[in-house]
Amino acid sequence: MGARDKVRARIQKFLSTWPRPVWVILLGWVINSTGFGMIVPFMSLYFHQVLGIPMKFIGLLFLATAIVRAISGMVSGRLSDRIGRRPLLILAPAGRGITFFVVAFLVHHRAPFFPTAFVIAVTFLMAAAYQPVAQAVVADAVEKNRRLQAYAWTRVAMNLGWALGPAMGGYISQFSYTFLFVIGGILGLGAALLVFMGVPETAPIKTGSFPEKGIEKDMPEEKRETIRPMGNLRPPGDSFLVPLRDKPFVHYAVATLFLYLLMAQLVATLPVYAVEWVQISKVQLGHLFALNGLLVVFLQTSVIRYLKRFSILRVQVFGSLAYALFYFLMAGADAFPALLVLIVGITLAEMSVTPGTVTVVSQMAPAKSMGNYMGVFGLFSSAAWSFGPFIGGLLLDFFPGRPYALWGTVAVLGIIASGFYMKFRSRFGDIWSGS
Repeated sequence: MGARDKVRARIQKFLSTWPRPVWVILLGWVINSTGFGMIVPFMSLYFHQVLGIPMKFIGLLFLATAIVRAISGMVSGRLSDRIGRRPLLILAPAGRGITFFVVAFLVHHRAPFFPTAFVIAVTFLMAAAYQPVAQAVVADAVEKNRRLQAYAWTRVAMNLGWALGPAMGGYISQFSYTFLFVIGGILGLGAALLVFMGVPETAPIKTGSFPEKGIEKDMPEEKRETIRPMGNLRPPGDSFLVPLRDKPFVHYAVATLFLYLLMAQLVATLPVYAVEWVQISKVQLGHLFALNGLLVVFLQTSVIRYLKRFSILRVQVFGSLAYALFYFLMAGADAFPALLVLIVGITLAEMSVTPGTVTVVSQMAPAKSMGNYMGVFGLFSSAAWSFGPFIGGLLLDFFPGRPYALWGTVAVLGIIASGFYMKFRSRFGDIWSGS
């Protein structure tokens, strides 16, 4: 076999890792997150520096978009169970692309803040509609004992887009904010076309395929008696409220709410602390975030490959505690190198626990309600990412010059999450994720 044939064989083996719809979803995630990452960091600059809008109004815009994202994700997830995944996967990025073109027109003509902000909120609505549906497609297409690795790949795709997007946006915004939104619109339409060509319908209501509930069928015989199957704990019914009447799901979602409140400090509390308290430069702050993104891109799948020999809940119990410890150690960071080391620790904790959150939800959700569960779970995570920065801001104001009080309080969020996960594991059983 020649060198070219060996390369081709390796590529084919790699591509056979996941079904074609999953690869298309992953590529669509890269495109979507690149478009959004290219625009989101520079919206504030445009409104504040070009239009002269006070930051309090820009902050209200981000709060409004957080609410819009939460509602949109919940509704789209539910709709995907009823009308199918494919229409929403096509319409969401296409609608976002079109609204980006509208924003480009408004920016070009220096339209007032409020109409421009309204259309931007619509783009966030469209963007949020994609994620729970895409997560449901992964659950539809991938065997239950391989979902943890699959969701690790979705994190790689999203982080790759968020690494590429801001870099592109930084160059483009230097000469044209209008062109920035035009490129975002093109990427949105490109993602819609990609899904149109490469993703068939996977929703059970359309395909007639209802996989067996529970995870026992994916486990070795000797492992099956070590858990209590969650499938027996799910309530009957078929409405938006089904997940909220599911006690194991709500318990798990609340645990993850505290975990995500802790995670949100990376983009809220840490930047202010690093620049104003530790007094690193903004360029160095950018390097911290670049390190976080690159570690996820290059190490996420390897970390999960190692950890999948353990139960997901056990990893989340100890991973949440590790998260809390690394944030507490921030109080002793007095220079850029110390922050670099702690960012590595925080990112490793992030890579350990985050893919498991969606995986557990996919294991608990009935096949016919997968989108609904993903959407409601997105409501909890969106709430955390909305209120996390607010909590961080309060703590910075409440503990001026007292880093141990600041980061000690932040670390409590991780300890609470770990306690909830531990109690969940004892009450409702475990999720096994062996190879």
